[in-house]
Amino acid sequence: MKPITLLLIVAAMAACFGCSPAVSPKAGFQSVASEQENKIIYLRRDGYVGSQYATLNYYLKVVKQFSKYDESGLFQVVVVFNNDRYEETRRNLNCDIQVVFLDEDGIELEKTNWQPYMFPSGQDVTIKTVSLSPDARDYKIYVREPRDADW
Repeated sequence: MKPITLLLIVAAMAACFGCSPAVSPKAGFQSVASEQENKIIYLRRDGYVGSQYATLNYYLKVVKQFSKYDESGLFQVVVVFNNDRYEETRRNLNCDIQVVFLDEDGIELEKTNWQPYMFPSGQDVTIKTVSLSPDARDYKIYVREPRDADW
């Protein structure tokens, strides 16, 4: 791979890994739009998987999600989350997020490291991730409670 191409890929990843707060939430959005497709999976510290067990599902809502191919043919995932918790004592919601990219057969191609995110109360946070492989066709997003000294 040419050094310039590699540099462009690294620059695109650096620009896409991040979150940016957006406008406050609009009423009436769905709790987890992709739950039927199992694209967003909530994890708990005790090992239970799924939204019926994870407390993050009650507060962390998916406002919008989509995937597309960018100009260089790499698979890009964009998800907008909203923290629906309005408690006075704990307004921010902290969690870790990992994106797993899958090929056309549903086999894991690559995955990101666990990235910590802070979701301010009542704000939309956009998460963008780009696959390094042009063979990526689908994705899964794992959301877990942050680790602490006991976990």
